[in-house]
Amino acid sequence: MLISELMRRTGVSRDTIRHYEDMGLLHDAHMTRRENGYRDFNELAVERIDFVKKAQRSGFKLSEIVQVADAWQSNELDLAYKQEILRKRLKNIDEHIADLQDLREDILALLDEDTL
Repeated sequence: MLISELMRRTGVSRDTIRHYEDMGLLHDAHMTRRENGYRDFNELAVERIDFVKKAQRSGFKLSEIVQVADAWQSNELDLAYKQEILRKRLKNIDEHIADLQDLREDILALLDEDTL
């Protein structure tokens, strides 16, 4: 499929697809080159972009996704290691929530003050 079809199927922009290529998230396993130089993406490209979007929604940075994407999707990582990665991310989320709750309390305290 051409990049326009990949864009339609995944909901990401042409620039995003190119950025993923530049970062190594999309590579030879996800496409071939036609004689005219156009990239011909395969179903693995759709799966990879869906994986990246899901990981980003879970709070992972692209640089983190790049480090584990191939191994994660090819099941080279065992279940325990995958769970460890997710537990660390969950811990970070919990810490961020606690920081936001503290910030909320600080703002509420400021609103209660007469000296704004």
